[in-house]
Amino acid sequence: MAIINSMNDIAFVVLTGDITELGTDAEIKLAKDILSELKVPYYIIAGNHDTGWSFGELDGNGTMAQCNVTCEVLRKV
Repeated sequence: MAIINSMNDIAFVVLTGDITELGTDAEIKLAKDILSELKVPYYIIAGNHDTGWSFGELDGNGTMAQCNVTCEVLRKV
């Protein structure tokens, strides 16, 4: 964070997913605690680990059904 915070020409930071391993509440809280040190706004594009997609179950169509933590929860981080 110190390197990013020392840069004067950054308007915001985009995190492109997988800020957690399993998308647990504890991991999301830890990510929030770390990211709160940024002095610029940040935006998260949730990765499959953040949303629980990797650990979803197959739905009736044979595709992965999203489960666990959703993108909405990540927006609240």
